[in-house]
Amino acid sequence: MFLGYRLLSSNVLGIVIACPVVGAGLLLFQADMMNAGMAVLLPGLLMLVGALFHLYRVWRFHRCYPAPGKYADVNGFRAHYLVEGDRASRPTVVWIPGSHDPGIEMLDLHNALSGWNRSFIFDRFGSGWSDTGSGPRSLSNEAAELSAILEQAGETAPVILAGHSLGGMLATSFARMYPEKVAGLLLLDAGTADNFAYVSGLRGPGNIPGDSLWLSVMAAFGLLWMRLPAKDPGKYDRSELGQMRLGLMAQPKSHTGWVYALNAIFDDPLGLVREAGSLGNVPLYALVPDGQGMSDRHRLKQALPDFSDLQIANLAALQEQRGEVNAALSTQGRIKVGPPGTTHDLHREEPGFILDELRHLLEQVTGETDG
Repeated sequence: MFLGYRLLSSNVLGIVIACPVVGAGLLLFQADMMNAGMAVLLPGLLMLVGALFHLYRVWRFHRCYPAPGKYADVNGFRAHYLVEGDRASRPTVVWIPGSHDPGIEMLDLHNALSGWNRSFIFDRFGSGWSDTGSGPRSLSNEAAELSAILEQAGETAPVILAGHSLGGMLATSFARMYPEKVAGLLLLDAGTADNFAYVSGLRGPGNIPGDSLWLSVMAAFGLLWMRLPAKDPGKYDRSELGQMRLGLMAQPKSHTGWVYALNAIFDDPLGLVREAGSLGNVPLYALVPDGQGMSDRHRLKQALPDFSDLQIANLAALQEQRGEVNAALSTQGRIKVGPPGTTHDLHREEPGFILDELRHLLEQVTGETDG
């Protein structure tokens, strides 16, 4: 299974697929099967051109947008991270984006925070500028990898973990495995084990939709690239965050990384942090949107079209409880409701609210106020 992950994540996937097709077409020509040979060779050549175009765009992207941070070596694979801001008496804040997104999804918050506190973003293996990583993929393995990245980055003191959606689930897994390394948790509309257990029970393990895997194949043939602006080699312009995001998402590993990370959660939902009080008394803020967010039944139906209306209603009810469930993981857990109209992406909609609550959490952790 992991060999398939490595292959589907590779930028040479298109070459691997196209070359045998071209070879088969040439063999048919040699056998005087001209029509059949043409029918096979032409698509193969088109695939080969697309694969070569993709490799060129990858080269160009990395030339225009070199990794902004540094690399840690974890089990022989490179993990990219960026840490900025002065070291002080307050803990470093580690941002973990939702889905399986690269660390730059939190770059705006990182930039704002690093002006007054040390801030850390990183690319999980299979995303951003990091390698695909080792297997098998699981939240516990990813927590161990994050621990190794922090150590190599010199972040040995307890940190604040700020995780959005699935990133919040990685944060709670890390806190359970390494309680001595966590000073506090800021969960941004994080998922819960009950949600995944319910969906997993209906779908069965390993039965995640293959849309992202098809996107990996499309990416390998250069079909996901958007036009990137011309830049001088070696320059890194933060104002072009959207173009960097597009360039990273046009590579196969971004999509296979998401599928395999999600599969790992669905295959073992009961292994997630789920019991009330299981994180002890670590300060924890569970931020939830004022709007429906992930409990929006229309949005859930779009994501899970094969679910019945009753199943969607049950899942929406579980989603609505995520704030209470996450806050209960710690005896010092609190629910914080976002400004009116906020949704699941409240970190993009109201970054000021996120930073304010983070400041309150830091004050509580350091004893600067009574919280």
